[in-house]
Amino acid sequence: MKSRPALKLLLVAALLFLIAKPAFSAKPLSEIYEQSKFACFVEMNIELLGESISGKLIHKTLYSHASCFSVKHDSKIFILTNAHVISTDQEQILNDMNNLLLLSGAKPNERWKKIHDLKQSVGIYFKGDSSKSYEVIPVNINVKKDLAILKLKNEKAYKKISYGKFGNSRKVRPGALVAVIGNPSGFQFFLSHGYIGKVIYVDKNQSIYSDAIVSAGS
Repeated sequence: MKSRPALKLLLVAALLFLIAKPAFSAKPLSEIYEQSKFACFVEMNIELLGESISGKLIHKTLYSHASCFSVKHDSKIFILTNAHVISTDQEQILNDMNNLLLLSGAKPNERWKKIHDLKQSVGIYFKGDSSKSYEVIPVNINVKKDLAILKLKNEKAYKKISYGKFGNSRKVRPGALVAVIGNPSGFQFFLSHGYIGKVIYVDKNQSIYSDAIVSAGS
């Protein structure tokens, strides 16, 4: 499958259980993994109609994959991923395409001049049922924080999906277990783990450090 070069190695939407309950430390990782059915896999397709420097019309489909998870907050279910995962910034896509052509040794007149049309479709698969695809749309994107909220197109489907709950990050202490479930390099629902090493507060902003491996795409 083809993927956007800028996203190929940078689709990081980490599902960290560092905000999880201390009880996790008493559970085996296999049990944590089994219960974490709210982890999901994002699959985005972008249909592009563009024009090369030579004036030739070009049609291309881009594919990208990343991680997401669903969580319930104030009686509502939210699906979260990174903002850059679902970005359709035409200037960035144009740069990505031309950088890819440059690396492949394409001729200068084969470079893209402009994008005429762009159509995006985003689907997600949950760990609890990876055979079922749900179509989603972005409803809130915060580029500065690199966070995005996705919404299921079919409202009735919310009754069929699993979800987690936010914990209190202020209760996180060094030594707590961290479980990471993600989709690095095409692996779906890959598990890694580690421990909290340090929690630092600067001007009320909290930074949590861990030795858990978070590969690109997790």
